[in-house]
Amino acid sequence: MSTPTIEMPVEFLFDHLTDDSSENAFLAALSPLRDLLLVSKQEHSLADKHLRNMNATAQWVEVPDTKTKKRIYQGDYEAFAEAILDETYHSKAVGGLATAMLITSSDLLKASLNFVTKDRDEQTKMLRQGPKTEEAHWANALVCAANYVRHAYEWKAFYLEQKLYEFQDSGLIEASRQHKGLGMMVTNLEELNRLGFSLRELFSADVTKVELVEALCLLEDEQIHKMLVEWVRAILPKFKHRTVLIH
Repeated sequence: MSTPTIEMPVEFLFDHLTDDSSENAFLAALSPLRDLLLVSKQEHSLADKHLRNMNATAQWVEVPDTKTKKRIYQGDYEAFAEAILDETYHSKAVGGLATAMLITSSDLLKASLNFVTKDRDEQTKMLRQGPKTEEAHWANALVCAANYVRHAYEWKAFYLEQKLYEFQDSGLIEASRQHKGLGMMVTNLEELNRLGFSLRELFSADVTKVELVEALCLLEDEQIHKMLVEWVRAILPKFKHRTVLIH
């Protein structure tokens, strides 16, 4: 039995991004992650404060060895170790949820464009339209942020190996361009630089996932919806009168 083919107007394909009800696929995917992230952020803040307090009041003694003096903790070691593990757990949870939000939102935007055009250059042009956050195009910055959380430590390794830390911020990109096969890295870091982060922070992998989520306005449904509507309105004229076949 053959699969039916449906001819569909492009506008219909973007309805799932601009619907202002609970049917909005973008918000339906991100809202549960956002709610978990906000809870985890609060729990991490409490765990971090508890660990800092314990560290400030801890009893440390210096134990000399053959070359150096080591500081060791004396007291309720079990409680101190538990506080460290608790802070680490919540920190990882926050980072993981923020990463999931960035990758999910990026994949939803790219999947929407894939229905309309398979041409990567055309997709890139579409992502570089619509609303801006700081000096960065919001949709494109979302995709770049998702790439960043996937590759930040690879790019940091390159930064260290090539001793790019010897360059000023203004020379980092130009120095990176001298190396072949790094086009995606340069393009992504340039856009995130326009989002408000310094190139040195980005190359050093010092920008946290939560900072990216906040910079991209992903913590409020109203802000997300506003960005989506503006983006879709900006790109739809390009596809006016176009229909696509859904198999």
